[in-house]
Amino acid sequence: MLPTDETWADGDRDVMCTVYDPQGKLKESMLPPR
Repeated sequence: MLPTDETWADGDRDVMCTVYDPQGKLKESMLPPR
């Protein structure tokens, strides 16, 4: 997900990644292990 033109103009530079399964719930976290 990218900032909109409006939020970019306000200084937003955050980019978020999303993961989803159209078939239902994810069975575990998709975050990398630490």
